[in-house]
Amino acid sequence: MRFRLTLPATVLPSSVGGTPARGGSSGPYNLLQLGAHPLQTTVPKFTALIHTTSVQGLAQTLRSARIASETLVVHPSDPAVARLCLRYGVRETKDVPGVTAGAYAMDAFHNWLLLLHPGEELSADALRALERWRRQRSDNSAGYLLRREGDSNPQLRLVNRAKIHWGGEWPTAPADAEVLPGLIMLGAKFRAA
Repeated sequence: MRFRLTLPATVLPSSVGGTPARGGSSGPYNLLQLGAHPLQTTVPKFTALIHTTSVQGLAQTLRSARIASETLVVHPSDPAVARLCLRYGVRETKDVPGVTAGAYAMDAFHNWLLLLHPGEELSADALRALERWRRQRSDNSAGYLLRREGDSNPQLRLVNRAKIHWGGEWPTAPADAEVLPGLIMLGAKFRAA
């Protein structure tokens, strides 16, 4: 079945690549022939990737992860986690025993990943830094470090999966990785643990 959309010539610039089905400057355009609009932005999009084994602390992390273009929660088929994912409108995938955390990066829609755990949330400074980063046209770096509350060593938490592949819990930070302002903060229940 073919779908056709009729648009006036003023809606689409001639550089879009659609060709009128009939002669003239307007007429039906085949949607499959239309390319991306030449003014389309290439703002970096990223996926918040969250691994969890329970619902504890997940809601505050999901609220903080709303800055992401997509959120993906990896869990071992916990119905409470599935309900929370549905409530927040995020994707979920089943945690497979023996598969390391880095393998789930391939399930994300975007190359850039923000790695979080339940109970973690981004400080206001970290959220502003991510907003500024998103306004860039492109970024070819391998990733950015973020400091975790109470830890002096920053971790690679914003990762370009096209440049870094890892098999363990956390990817190894490249020597030239910059530190983003702000903190990954821990919820009150998780500070004492």
